[in-house]
Amino acid sequence: MVSAPGRWRTFAALQDPSFRWLLIGLVCSFLSLMMQNLTRGYLAYQLTGSSASIGLVLVAWGVPMMALGLVAGVVADRVPKRNVLLGTQSTLGVSALVTALLVQLGVIEFWHLVVVGFVQGVAFGFNVPTRQAIVPEVVPKERLANAVALVNAGSSLANIAGAPVAGVIIAIPFLGIAGSLYISAALYLVVLFMYSHVPATRPNAKSRASFVADLSAGFQYVAGSKLIPLLLVMGYVPWVIAQPYQQLLPAFAAGVLEVGSEGLGLLMGATGVGALAGSLFVATAATSSNKRRIQLAAGFVFAGSLLLFGLSPWYWASLILLFLCGGAANAYMALNQTLIAEHTAPGYFGRVLSVSSLFSAVGPIAVLPYGWCMDTLGMRQTVTGSATVVLIFLITAALLRPDLRQSDKSTLSSPEATPYPAEARR
Repeated sequence: MVSAPGRWRTFAALQDPSFRWLLIGLVCSFLSLMMQNLTRGYLAYQLTGSSASIGLVLVAWGVPMMALGLVAGVVADRVPKRNVLLGTQSTLGVSALVTALLVQLGVIEFWHLVVVGFVQGVAFGFNVPTRQAIVPEVVPKERLANAVALVNAGSSLANIAGAPVAGVIIAIPFLGIAGSLYISAALYLVVLFMYSHVPATRPNAKSRASFVADLSAGFQYVAGSKLIPLLLVMGYVPWVIAQPYQQLLPAFAAGVLEVGSEGLGLLMGATGVGALAGSLFVATAATSSNKRRIQLAAGFVFAGSLLLFGLSPWYWASLILLFLCGGAANAYMALNQTLIAEHTAPGYFGRVLSVSSLFSAVGPIAVLPYGWCMDTLGMRQTVTGSATVVLIFLITAALLRPDLRQSDKSTLSSPEATPYPAEARR
């Protein structure tokens, strides 16, 4: 099936039953998350009238993710990953339910959003590396790249449905913000049901080393690789510098494009549609030997589209540009994660991906200074400035590292280029 043409190659990993249960659960989890992101951002801006307030909620989310990410990576390599996912998804569902009750009772305050953001950040600190590391356990290696791309496609599908649905629900008088949060909480019941059907696989190898020794070994593994540090830098510099625009779309939609919750939902939905298209493209091209070249090209498309979005005075043009931003950004990150997964030894999946999740955690934290810049320098100026910085970074990287423009068959991307310590080889 992997080598079959057309749609079968695109969805090859779905022939594994365990991956199907996992993917459906991930899509429902992502859907709830996207609904909550729009709802909480909309609520935070209503309560404070400040773009920076949205960033503060995300900082409360990102700090525990950063603090716990490495610990979670070691846990993911030592205990069954399904159990970790069940615990984190339960926490996320309960926190969404509590927020909905506070809104319905009319006692919600901004600091409540900060506290809930912190609780969910703790859960995500364990969820993100575990969610990424369980994929190689439920699909064979030859379908791993396709599975990673399909997970990204599932996230994009949730973006498409989550933001517009939340926007419409908020606009319905008898549902509103509380109704959106109740539905988000209910989705986690579906997630728990799906995850309960994923086999509770054992860790790759039962470590006899101490927790600290396992953590140190993960750092040594990343530092000793020729490819993984480069992929981390290439993957997450654009994420930290420019991707906060997406979390701050509620402020941009209201302050620049002057649209309400329905218009905001369509803007975020356009990003999701583009992201889905980008993920499906990567799923089809997962076996290509030009993934590094495609990643670099996608980065330029993302930064260029974001620059034009920041300058666009027209709503319809903004929708098209956000479609391109979403497609290019998701293709870029999906290729990055695929390359990292392909060049990581099985016993190190959790720890390597926890290092990757540290960079992901910086993304929400970066929303705070991004929001401050929007309030201080101007919304258009901040978006166009961040896009320009990413363009300069990509041009510099392409000039200084010619191997980014080479085929994946080069020495840099060969399996021999990534060191496998004795523990992994055993």
